[in-house]
Amino acid sequence: MRHAVMWMALAAMAGNVAAGEPDVRQQINAVYEVGHFYVLPSIPGSKPLRLLVDTGGAGGSGLFVLAAATVKRLGWNTRSCGFGNAEIPVVDAPLLAASLPSPSRATPCHATAMVLPDKVFGAGNLDGILGAGYLPGQTWTFDYPHQQLWREASHWTPTPRYHEIAMELPHDPDGHPAGLPRIHLRIDGEDLPMLLDTGATAKPTAAGEQAAGTPTVHGYGVTSYAPRSLIDRWHTHHPEWPVVENGDDLVGHSRLIRVPQVQIAGWSVGPVWFTERPDRNIDNLENYMSGPVQGSAGANIYQHFVMTLDYQHGKAYFACATGCRLFIVTKAAATARSVITTQAALDAYLKETPKGASPLDQFSPGARTRFLASLGFTPRGLGTFGMDDASNELTKSQAAAVYALFGLQTYTQGIGLDDAKAAQLRGEREADAKRRGCAVDQCPESDIEQRYDHLVLAKENFALPDQARFDAYRQHYEQLFGMYQNPATIRSVSAPDLRLLKRAAQAAVSLDPHDEEVGQLHFDLAEMGRRGMADDTDYAGLYHALITLRQFDAARQLSAQHPKMGGDSLPTIHVQSPLHEGWPTALSLDRTTNVATREAFDLSTPLRIVVVASCHFSQDATRAIESDPSLHALFVKHAIWLASQDEAFDQVRDWNTKFPDMPIDIAWQEREWTRLDSWAMPTFYVFKNGQLSGKFAGWNGIPSLRESLKKMGAIPVAAPGPATK
Repeated sequence: MRHAVMWMALAAMAGNVAAGEPDVRQQINAVYEVGHFYVLPSIPGSKPLRLLVDTGGAGGSGLFVLAAATVKRLGWNTRSCGFGNAEIPVVDAPLLAASLPSPSRATPCHATAMVLPDKVFGAGNLDGILGAGYLPGQTWTFDYPHQQLWREASHWTPTPRYHEIAMELPHDPDGHPAGLPRIHLRIDGEDLPMLLDTGATAKPTAAGEQAAGTPTVHGYGVTSYAPRSLIDRWHTHHPEWPVVENGDDLVGHSRLIRVPQVQIAGWSVGPVWFTERPDRNIDNLENYMSGPVQGSAGANIYQHFVMTLDYQHGKAYFACATGCRLFIVTKAAATARSVITTQAALDAYLKETPKGASPLDQFSPGARTRFLASLGFTPRGLGTFGMDDASNELTKSQAAAVYALFGLQTYTQGIGLDDAKAAQLRGEREADAKRRGCAVDQCPESDIEQRYDHLVLAKENFALPDQARFDAYRQHYEQLFGMYQNPATIRSVSAPDLRLLKRAAQAAVSLDPHDEEVGQLHFDLAEMGRRGMADDTDYAGLYHALITLRQFDAARQLSAQHPKMGGDSLPTIHVQSPLHEGWPTALSLDRTTNVATREAFDLSTPLRIVVVASCHFSQDATRAIESDPSLHALFVKHAIWLASQDEAFDQVRDWNTKFPDMPIDIAWQEREWTRLDSWAMPTFYVFKNGQLSGKFAGWNGIPSLRESLKKMGAIPVAAPGPATK
């Protein structure tokens, strides 16, 4: 998967009839370049096309994709293929279709391929991609050692030399396999779901090429991808694993890490180099897969094998060719306790597990109670869970064991304290228990801890507008802790209670910061510092609150005082002068100059669409809007993409790099945007001549978006022009 835009919504299209697989094995006319297969269909009067075979690539409903420039060069006419309110550009190319194996299903509008903008294909002289639309429904063999690509006969069966694993695929409403394939690797003793990605592309820097030895053609090779958080965790747990800073520049400046061994389908290979990708890039893949993944497994793993992918039956087969050996899973590892997915299963586990035998017993009694109260089960399993107590009491390994009970270890990587910090907190609890004359795990909760329980376990009323909900939370916090949060009183509280006061104040300022609560957090941290209880990381919440309050000088000073704190990197701040009185304002970040300018926005224009955004669903919406010419023009001219006041500048930089013609701004203060009553993402507000015409929340695809905009009178609109602020 070398491309940012997935274009996978089409994979769910229904109403197509299967075309059937071939009865004979068919070798595909393909060239092999350092791990990638490129199919070379011949077109009379033209040089052969160059189509990347990419299991993680674009397409849908039997259609592969072609670049717009290629279609134009060949003089082929495009037409629109309608699906509800969506119009997809497609091309009819019978000569091209005849030179390729037939897809497994009749294609929408009987087209040959969909046509995508050239920017989707990046570099590498690609004419198109045979991807997740074209490949499903058939059986393909990637013979890496012999550099051959085959489409297998319908009666293909594996020989004994193959090892089989599940290849998990989503299915469309008609039951056709569609979307991106997911497999499971085992690394460092951990099961990691990964995208099976024959197109994962490396563009190593000189340092990366020297360290990893990645073969390249025209600067490009193959790799596997891992999210930034996973690489951080690997590096923390294994500082001996080599890391190359700025080892790849295909997408920004990315690190490389060398993993000594990777287990796949009962085979072990290694070492394998993984290339860093932003967490959000990896998280977004879940929308096109059967579940979340922790990266992409690429051809630097598969090059050791003959790999056969049976899409119809959801199986992947691996026959070792070179550089791999058998990996044996021990009986103890294979007989782990079943994952807890229901309240009944949790109740049974708590009843049947002896005291001291559960990872939950590593919590203090109060923290254990709060953690269990935070769990919420749905028909699909655990839907909600808390991380605050695990982050503040348990070591990383203890936290991992807790979350593994619920199958959540993939989502909670890195949660927990280092051993020294955890030992310090344990010592504080033991000293407090000795002072109170009780056993450390049997002391009753203090008054402050009981109040903390009330704060974090109270159910918020999400039917209220956001600001009303924030105000209610703040009032509740003040009622519980106002009597304690002053310099004189906190001097006399115990160390465990002081940490709870700090956590309570941090929770309050993270939701809706005010000077009063920020001052209380200052007091708590100052007292912790006086007692030698605080390290740099304890100041991260205060740093973020200062940024949200737009106290940038104070935030920079705090960062200088606590350099190991981490946190968002601040741009230069500029205020546009004069600011129009009565207009809400936001920070517009110029990613080239790293200057954020506070600007005022006019909502009284004939049409203004404000989109509260930033999450991966918001990014899905933006990508879809980019692909629709009329909606793209509408949003470029009339939309303000707006993040909440606590959005990180680093996240905005990432967004604006992905979507340069639909950049996102950060609300200066949410209270200025009085017409927005919810900051849930994504929420679309439509204003006409300063009056709110309507709003709608969530992302349900282009047809739903278009229908909602029509109801509010936002379309049709005049021809696009530059947006005004």
